[in-house]
Amino acid sequence: MSFWVAKNRQKAPEENAFAKRARRNRTRNPNPEPETAPEPISEPETTPEPSAVADAMPDLQALREAAEKAAALIHADEVKAADELSALGQEIQGEPEPEPEPETSRRGRKPDPAVAERTAKILEEVRQAGASGISKPDLAEKVQEKEQQVYTSLRQLQKDGKVESKYLDGLGYRWVAL
Repeated sequence: MSFWVAKNRQKAPEENAFAKRARRNRTRNPNPEPETAPEPISEPETTPEPSAVADAMPDLQALREAAEKAAALIHADEVKAADELSALGQEIQGEPEPEPEPETSRRGRKPDPAVAERTAKILEEVRQAGASGISKPDLAEKVQEKEQQVYTSLRQLQKDGKVESKYLDGLGYRWVAL
C-alpha cells in the first residue's frame, strides 16, 4: 500500500486527474475480460553444436584482408598524388622563407601619448633599479602616479617582455627589467 504525501500544489488522490481517469475507465468497462496467459513452451530449444556455429560465422581474417586490399586500391591514387606534390614542393622551394615577424595586437585603441610617456618613465625607473628591482609602491612614489596606473603600465611592459615580477627573499615582490 502506498501512502499519499502532500506536496506543493498536489491534489489528494481522490481529486487528481489520474484517479478521475481510472474511475471513468471503470465505469465504461465494468467487467473487462481477463487477459489470457501465453501458452508455455512445450519443448526447450536445444543448444547448437559449436562447429555448426563456427561454420555459420563469416571468416573474420578473410574479411580483414579483403578490407585492406580494398583500402589499398582506393587510397593508392591519393598516396601517389601526395608524393608528387611533396616532390614538386621540394623543387619549387629552393630557399627557406624568412620567418614572419611577430604579430602586434590589433585589438583596442592606440594608447594615449600620456600613457605611453608614463610607461616609458616606469620602464626607465625599473631599469635604474638594477638586479634588486623595485616595488610597485616605491615606483608609484618615484613617478608620482597612482599605484593602479603604475600597475597597468607594468603589466603592459610585462606583456611586451620588458619587465617581470619576482619574489626576492627579504624584499618581497619586485619588478625587474629584462
